Amino acid sequence: MIDPITKDKSKIYKKIELLVKTKGTQSQYKLTYENSAMLISGNFIIIISLKEGHQEGEIYNLDDIKSYRTNLEKIVL
Repeated sequence: MIDPITKDKSKIYKKIELLVKTKGTQSQYKLTYENSAMLISGNFIIIISLKEGHQEGEIYNLDDIKSYRTNLEKIVL
């Protein structure tokens, strides 16, 4: 079986960085995901990673994201 995240290799990045706003304050923090895919749909950003043979996703509201950056070097599997 082909894992869904590895099926479309064009969406897998070596590194994805999110700058997330902290609610109620002016501060922010950075989250880093490696060898992951990213999808923006509606008002959400979805980060998909493989963990122990399973696909795992994190969903963030775009209102909570100050910025994002992807490593333009894509993973070749």
